[in-house]
Amino acid sequence: MVDEKQYTCPKCKDKGTIMDPDGTIHTCFDCLVAGRLQAHVTEIKDTKLRI
Repeated sequence: MVDEKQYTCPKCKDKGTIMDPDGTIHTCFDCLVAGRLQAHVTEIKDTKLRI
């Protein structure tokens, strides 16, 4: 039997973002209120954008 991971937030599954059926992505309000979101990121992703 495979052990299922117990998520702290069932809405976003601990990702911090939720995708609506229309395709919009927003912050999980429950995680924001509970203080589970990390506001300061230590690694900045390279977006590969060129100006």
